[in-house]
Order: sequence, then C-alpha cells, then structure tokens
Amino acid sequence: MRAVLPALILLTVVATEALAAYVFYFRSYGDWSIVCWRELVDDGSKRCRFSAPSASLDHTTRQNVILVHEYAPERFQIAIEVRDDVLSDLPAFLRVDGQVVYETPVDGGLARWTGADAMAILNQMMAGERLVYRVQTAPDGLPHDTRIGLDGFGDGLNDYRQLLRAHEMFDPAN
Repeated sequence: MRAVLPALILLTVVATEALAAYVFYFRSYGDWSIVCWRELVDDGSKRCRFSAPSASLDHTTRQNVILVHEYAPERFQIAIEVRDDVLSDLPAFLRVDGQVVYETPVDGGLARWTGADAMAILNQMMAGERLVYRVQTAPDGLPHDTRIGLDGFGDGLNDYRQLLRAHEMFDPAN
C-alpha cells in the first residue's frame, strides 16, 4: 500500500493541467532563488527563473516578484511581476541602496527595464545591499514597497547564467 499511494499522487500531479512541467533545478541565494523546469506539454522546452522574494506559502498573499532575465548573451531585462491591482496610469519604481530611482510603466502586469537601464540596475545590484521596488496599488494609488536583500545575488546570477548556457535556453531569435 505504501508504494501505491505515492504512485497515485504522482499520477494525479502529472494529470493536472496546471502542473504540466517538472522542476529539474532549484536553489536559494538569500532572498533570491533559481527555478528551472521542463515543460511536459507543447514543445518540451526548458526555462529558468531567477527571482525574489521566495514564493509565499500563504495563498491569500498577493506577492509582487522581481525577476532578472538574460534573454540573449549579455542582454538583460529586470522586471516586476505585478500581482497587486494597480492604477493603470501609475508607474513602478525601483532603487538599490541610496542610488538613483528608476521608473517604468506597468503594462499587462509587468514593469520592465531593458537596455542601458537594466545593465545599470544590474551593476548596482551586484555591488548593493538592498533593493526596494514600489508598486502603486488600486483603488487609491497607495504604495506597496517590497524590500529584497542582495546578499548572495552575485552568486545566484552567475549560477543562473551558467544554467542558461549549459541547457541552451537562449531564444534563437535574439
């Protein structure tokens, strides 16, 4: 009976459409984590995510998440997945330590920095101690700040980049 129960649980998980992937790599670096998975449906592609904070086990918490994404060699995007309800005309903000404040619009649940801004932010994160990002929430436009430690960030970024290369996960169109 002990062997049958785990097999039934596994079949239930695999059969669930929402869980159509399996994780082949997970590691934490302070507030940051890398998760890599392979899709079980569609094209079977592999994906990796380098993000913070770690996922909350409280399903009632709507947690905004920051991602660092290298989509082509040496080409980065810093993005906030905005899970709060936001006012469409209010931007998101990001700052490392006492550095300059970066601002960008929230579009389709994402606030993104690319190009020179992404590289400047990334360099500040490598040398910094704390990152703060702010999303203005609806209906009043009240600020929702998230503070993320940068201890371990550099090691995590290096490992993330090595995984992308080892598993050939760059988009060939870029």
